[in-house]
Amino acid sequence: MAKRKLAYLEYTFVFDPFQTWSSMRDFDDELGKYFKSIGCQAEVMDAMTGYSGKKLIYISTVKDLLDNPGKLKPTRK
Repeated sequence: MAKRKLAYLEYTFVFDPFQTWSSMRDFDDELGKYFKSIGCQAEVMDAMTGYSGKKLIYISTVKDLLDNPGKLKPTRK
């Protein structure tokens, strides 16, 4: 099987926690709900360490995960 190339996108989100999400966890939960609503799974990969606020998120379709169980192990639930 040929290796698939992955796309890498880098975004910076800026928000006022008093008007939107009160914590990074709340933001992550809402982002996860969005991906689920369009048939995707978003998993935080354990690729970057520290508390810089940077995260690496692997996005795949639910079908892709069903075809390849155990592909990635989420670092938190």
